[in-house]
Amino acid sequence: MAVAPLSIAAQTANTPLDVGLDVRSSLFSGRLLLNGQAFGAGGTSSFAVNLVRIGDAADDLYLGAYLQPGYTVPLVAGTYRPQFFHQFGPASPQNYAAPLRPLIDARQPRVAEIDVPGVALTADFKLDGQAFPLQAAEVAEFYLVPHRPGERILLGRSNTPGAQAVVLPGRYDVVYEYRSGEYLPINEHAVVARGLHLTSSRHLSIAVRSTIAETRVTLNGEPFPVDAYDHGRIVLVNPADRDQVVIGETFGTLLPARRVIVGRYDVHYRSREPGAVTPVNPDAAVAKGVNLSARQRRVDVDVRAITFAGSYLINGEAPPNSAYHYARIGLRMHGTSDTLQLGDTYAQTFGPLNIVAGTYEGVYAHREGESLPMNTDAVFLSELLLQQNSSQVLDIPAVPLTLDLRLNGAAFPNSAYNYARITVVRQQAEGAAADPIVLGDTFAGPLLITLLPGRYSFVYSARETNGLVPENRQAVFLKDVDVSGPTTIVHDLRARPVRLGVTLDGATFPDAAQGSAEILVGQTREDRVTLGLTSDLGTPATRLLLHGRYTAYYALRDAGNASLMPANRDAVIGRFVVD
Repeated sequence: MAVAPLSIAAQTANTPLDVGLDVRSSLFSGRLLLNGQAFGAGGTSSFAVNLVRIGDAADDLYLGAYLQPGYTVPLVAGTYRPQFFHQFGPASPQNYAAPLRPLIDARQPRVAEIDVPGVALTADFKLDGQAFPLQAAEVAEFYLVPHRPGERILLGRSNTPGAQAVVLPGRYDVVYEYRSGEYLPINEHAVVARGLHLTSSRHLSIAVRSTIAETRVTLNGEPFPVDAYDHGRIVLVNPADRDQVVIGETFGTLLPARRVIVGRYDVHYRSREPGAVTPVNPDAAVAKGVNLSARQRRVDVDVRAITFAGSYLINGEAPPNSAYHYARIGLRMHGTSDTLQLGDTYAQTFGPLNIVAGTYEGVYAHREGESLPMNTDAVFLSELLLQQNSSQVLDIPAVPLTLDLRLNGAAFPNSAYNYARITVVRQQAEGAAADPIVLGDTFAGPLLITLLPGRYSFVYSARETNGLVPENRQAVFLKDVDVSGPTTIVHDLRARPVRLGVTLDGATFPDAAQGSAEILVGQTREDRVTLGLTSDLGTPATRLLLHGRYTAYYALRDAGNASLMPANRDAVIGRFVVD
């Protein structure tokens, strides 16, 4: 029987691609200084410095600590940014995970000192021109928040005179956070000084201006019920600074007077115990840009509430009346992040519910069964204007999708020991969480699913491999696919064996006693496949990989008995193309 010759594509698919990568190393030596001084006898403060490779933010390696006499670190050749970490003591800058200047050129072996500058600060805090109360129960904290990356630094407490701190030079905001007491502003996270340029030691005078907010709140022009089982909460929110002030519960019209920091606030209503009267919204903006100052202290808010009821349809038909096939439907007011739950589709109707009047989006979350769209957190209706009592039909669109996936022109193995999982991810609005949905496993043949209409990406993730399916862990193989109606996709995944050899400065890596690192490759960091440890890679490793552009990574796993291995924990060492 004659056998047809392999096509060029099939021959390429079976021919290993040989890739050679050489890890170029360097040696960086020196010592750490603080304001030009080495760590001396009796030193009471220390810090550590890591190095972060430029263009490779995930790779950071430990360089040394101030209390050590010096450092000698082998590393992957490149340019690095030092990163500062406070360890202990008052003389060391209190910054943590903060970048330092200048950059370090370690493309060749180098000896250099890293001199860390420290700016000594003292501070006093005033409330409306007077010293803060000194009682132990009256406490607010002040933090320095760097404009550059790094964690915030405690500057001092309002009831403790003589605040002082040492920080790295740079620009900082000062943030006020209420802790306890009756006489202090109750803001949770208020910026009270912006853009302080701290380049030399100095004294800071932090002035906090406050006022007494007198809040009156009504519901559709009438007093809120005085009912512990039917009430909400009024909160002032400064969205730019992530600051909020809890004014109080809606028991009646006049809420407790609260001392707050002057500024502009949005007013939010948040349901606490919904009953027959108050809105059920978990978070709703009911007033914007309210200015509070020494002269303007009053906040008058009328919460406009409506009733909303209706029914659900799926593509114009009633959804299944079954707790085994249903989704949960909610509303999310524009400008907020919390979802108001309307109910489950098996009920087929919802409401009436009391809600705050406004503009909403409809949110769909699949719960059980395969007959409904499988999206778990997706917007199905982008704008729903609700300004008066209404009853509406929410018709949820659903479209079938079929994916017929092949590998190098042939069917995937029908084996639970050689398969991948296919996931689809809907393109969401900016800032919204991703909505990944499992489409199925490659051994199952053509994959069918019901989805909300939208644009989707398709992701391949190897689950069990024995050399017959690509080993990629999270590779996007189709992007921005329009699934606006019934869709069938026939797609041939192309893959090829890759035989990858790795050397260190042109020579074989040391044996395991001298240390070992893991070598990984992937189209993205999430997609990475391990090739193995350098101590085991005397013979090139072969992996079946999807066509695409790849990056190779080096990650030290064991420093061994000698300082021969670069100390990098996640360094890019090369790139190659599989086609």
